[in-house]
Amino acid sequence: MNTRKLGIFAAVAALLLLIYCNNRPEVITDIQEQEDTLTVKPPLKDLQISIVDYKINPSKDTLIEHNAGTQIRIPKDAFMDEDGNVIKTDVTLSFRSFTNPVEIFLSGIPMGLTVDDQDKVLESAGMVEIQAKASGKKAFTNPNSLIEVDFISLDSSSEFNVYNLDTISGEWQLGGKDAITIDRFEEELKQIPKIPTAPKVAGLNTFSLEDTKNEISVISMYEDVLFEPVNGEPCGTSATNIEIEDLKNGTFKINFILDLGNRTLEKSCICYIVFKEGVEYDNAMKVYQKKYAKTIKAIMQRRALIQSKWDTYKSQIKKYNEYFLRQEFDNLNMSEKITRTLTVNDFGFINIDKPTDYPVGASFLASYVDQENKSLSLSNVVLIEKERNVLFRYDNQIKFNPEKENILCGVTSNGELAYFNQFDSLEKESSKQTLKMNILSESSLNYDKITSIFSITD
Repeated sequence: MNTRKLGIFAAVAALLLLIYCNNRPEVITDIQEQEDTLTVKPPLKDLQISIVDYKINPSKDTLIEHNAGTQIRIPKDAFMDEDGNVIKTDVTLSFRSFTNPVEIFLSGIPMGLTVDDQDKVLESAGMVEIQAKASGKKAFTNPNSLIEVDFISLDSSSEFNVYNLDTISGEWQLGGKDAITIDRFEEELKQIPKIPTAPKVAGLNTFSLEDTKNEISVISMYEDVLFEPVNGEPCGTSATNIEIEDLKNGTFKINFILDLGNRTLEKSCICYIVFKEGVEYDNAMKVYQKKYAKTIKAIMQRRALIQSKWDTYKSQIKKYNEYFLRQEFDNLNMSEKITRTLTVNDFGFINIDKPTDYPVGASFLASYVDQENKSLSLSNVVLIEKERNVLFRYDNQIKFNPEKENILCGVTSNGELAYFNQFDSLEKESSKQTLKMNILSESSLNYDKITSIFSITD
């Protein structure tokens, strides 16, 4: 159970400035001006993942719900200027996330990495671009007050690392590890206080207590009270002593003790307080409603918030899964939520990744033609394997695993998207292949259309 997050949710109204933006990843044609880099080169200039700007008061803690699956937690004094001074004026935080192969492809972000002189590719568990400006000048992170970003994830593996992109060299610098949290729906619900037990109507096994000794005792407090066993079985009996324990949850434990001299008999039962049907019950209900109305409302709101967040999580996981068509999705434990938390040490492009090898099993030198067999020249050629959040970038020498479902995409000289997904039709032993590409014209390109291609549907 992530008690830290529950504390945030409970206290958010009093302690945090909450910003909510329900922005699904979208392709925009009105691109905001970004800092030029030598290595981040979007393949389709007019089709990029939108950047969202948030106005931040750096003197307060701020919680941003960027979308249903991503949260940005900004502590007080999180920004510094170039001289190392904490910024007190408003800050513009620019943020976008890349969660699937479509978004990684459109970003033009290099994903290659060299490990022990071996060429690898980064397989992503979540990637963001985060920048900040104050008074028109670049802002920097404060090492004593770091921003954190939470992502939903399908994978709780600890083999992923955090990398920061050097946009000049195109190299990814190792930046440590992310934190993994597993929340469980039932455990979150258990943390919610129970609604006080409402008055109940007296039933068949109702009994009352009477002190026949006429002594001043605890029983005298309950002589006009009716009790009903929770288990529905008869309980009341004569005794030389009766003990009553308030269990503080709307029930009472009543112990009947009978002293027989040489031995003692005890019987106990858990009971509700009940009321005779009619005026007595109606009055009790009015008292209950007046006393607990605010408490019940707060409990129900908290339960609704938790339920809403879990419903949203399930919805996002389903959408996320559409890009990968994971076979194991139907077997996922949807009562469990995996969250990866990224600590932002420096602004820029930050990735939670693990290095992976290029595909093996088959290789060929590719040439490309359109559906009319006219030669094509392609740039930004990428290969995607079903079920993986990774892009393999190639020139003309294509490597792939024939045991996987694959799709190959590239951009024509006219800015059109070309794709090929008939790998089963390739000649098995040929070292050269001519791929007949399907073409999407520039006018028909949009996020959903590209997603449908990259999904590698059967």
